[in-house]
Amino acid sequence: MKKVKHIAIEGNIGSGKTTTAKALAAHLGAHLYLESFEDNPHLEKFYKSETINPLKMEAHFLMERYFQIAEEMEKGAGLTISDYCFEKCLVFSEVNLDGNNKTIYQGLWQVLTDYLPQPDVIVYLAMEVPQLVKNIRKRGREMEMGLTASYLRLLQDSYGKQLSVGENSNSDLIIMDGSMLLGLSNKEIAEKLVVELEGRGWVLVDK
Repeated sequence: MKKVKHIAIEGNIGSGKTTTAKALAAHLGAHLYLESFEDNPHLEKFYKSETINPLKMEAHFLMERYFQIAEEMEKGAGLTISDYCFEKCLVFSEVNLDGNNKTIYQGLWQVLTDYLPQPDVIVYLAMEVPQLVKNIRKRGREMEMGLTASYLRLLQDSYGKQLSVGENSNSDLIIMDGSMLLGLSNKEIAEKLVVELEGRGWVLVDK
């Protein structure tokens, strides 16, 4: 049996990462931290297909995620749940950057990741693109209304590359069908995750 200290919930835009992370943290009495994506001054313009420098947008995310994870891990708050992991930077840079920008960015990511502890477990919420589109429309964030199915498919492919083929050798990857969580209460969502985690031999601890 393995004691788990950090569980990261991952998935495409609209897959329910934040809802799931909140439900699991509340159920387990765990420390929770969430990504503050709204703070990125370039994101809304990007979603609206306005002219921006995508490297600036991704670099902002890179440093914000790095410092947030480093700060949270230093707290030693016991069992911790997050709604992203640092590999998310690679997923989006693969789609949003090209050429030298991508090479430079991913090289910087590699340097920074060596200074961060990896999650014990990454739970990836797999979901079909049409359902992602429905979820995005339903929650109604104005900046996301322009997201296309084709863009979500590119992200889906990038997640598959980064998470499903062994890029996270230091983390246990659990792939769940996120559509099975739709319509469930927070308690039911958390209970399903606990079953998955314990079935993989993880002991959930809060100290």
